[in-house]
Amino acid sequence: MLLTPVLCFGALQVAGVKYEAKAMLVLLPPGASVPKAGNPYLNLGSMQPVVGVLSDSMLSQQTAHQVRDVSPTASYTVTPDPATSGAVLIIDVKDKTSAGAAKVMQLLAKMAPQQLNELQSAANTPPAGHISTDLVAQDLKPVASHKSQLRAGLLAAAAGIALSVLGAAFVDGYAGRRRRRRAVRPSRQRVTRAAAVQSDTDEIPAGESALSGLGAPHLSGRS
Repeated sequence: MLLTPVLCFGALQVAGVKYEAKAMLVLLPPGASVPKAGNPYLNLGSMQPVVGVLSDSMLSQQTAHQVRDVSPTASYTVTPDPATSGAVLIIDVKDKTSAGAAKVMQLLAKMAPQQLNELQSAANTPPAGHISTDLVAQDLKPVASHKSQLRAGLLAAAAGIALSVLGAAFVDGYAGRRRRRRAVRPSRQRVTRAAAVQSDTDEIPAGESALSGLGAPHLSGRS
């Protein structure tokens, strides 16, 4: 069991703390499509396909290269918000440092509307018909996340317990084999001694005693 704390400590050090920052962008319909005194947020459901296209565009190799230039240790996701049915985009950034996560978040929050404009311009959409974005929420300061450390610690604890159980079973089995060998060895010695005695007995001719070879003294009577 002494191995388990060591494994857990090592796993926590390797996993380290992750800093996470999130942002939420809403896609708004073109101003020309919204009637006067109308509410653009009422038409968000019609732009769900655009959210999917924009999220895929943000995950391109070009964007990934730009993120690595800012922070090589950062990772990010850009996905439609599964909790809503509207055109809402969620940006999630994780990094080993708070500064790195903040810089990458600023980059992606700035790139999202630019990517959307490029997609619409490539489709020959007139500026008056462009869909726009609205940054409705963004973490001002990345939050420390210990999820990776927790997962690594649990895995290390499970591995340490498993190794301890296997080690105890191996030691117990080895000790049991040694005890059985020690118990069998005296029994074999007794069997060997008995066989040797039996062999010596078989070599004495029948009808002769063990003392016959010594010779009995001859007594002669006096006249």
